[in-house]
Amino acid sequence: MTTIGVVLAGGRSLRMGKDKAAVEVAGRHTADIIAEKLARTLDRVVFVGRAEGFAWEAIGDDPGLLGPAAGIATALRQLDRPIVVVGVDQPWVRTETITALAGADGSAIPHDDWLQVTCARYDPADLDTITQLAEDGRSLQETDIDWPTIEPEEWATWGEDGRSWFSVDTPSDLDEGLRRWGPPPP
Repeated sequence: MTTIGVVLAGGRSLRMGKDKAAVEVAGRHTADIIAEKLARTLDRVVFVGRAEGFAWEAIGDDPGLLGPAAGIATALRQLDRPIVVVGVDQPWVRTETITALAGADGSAIPHDDWLQVTCARYDPADLDTITQLAEDGRSLQETDIDWPTIEPEEWATWGEDGRSWFSVDTPSDLDEGLRRWGPPPP
């Protein structure tokens, strides 16, 4: 079954002062950086949430659902395929990490200090669970669900060092990412 790349587009960030999809990193929008990386590995890329002004396929969040779980549940319901999700605020995601996640069986969530739920693979078999979390406004990270995790020993073999789930939530985060890793490669 084909895995689809999903960009969790979210919306306006009060801490960034604009839509996170429109944040520029080295002259490129985060939305384009992430979508292009997903497109290198996967046959189809879909934005979930707001993606106005970008040349990518997009679907809106299902009404009544909250948080990142809303975008994941929406994508699973509407696409009915396994998905690799990447948050629109994660421009340093590595193509190798996307490839490894796409090749996983079932849902697979990288774990370091916490679950990296916005850089993970989800399977349609988990739709009901994720929908319930979204309806309840609960976080995928703070749940008592025993998600299948990918531990550091495994994701390190992909060459991953944690940059794929580094989130740009504030201007200082953007500066920190650029200091650590430089501009995201094209």
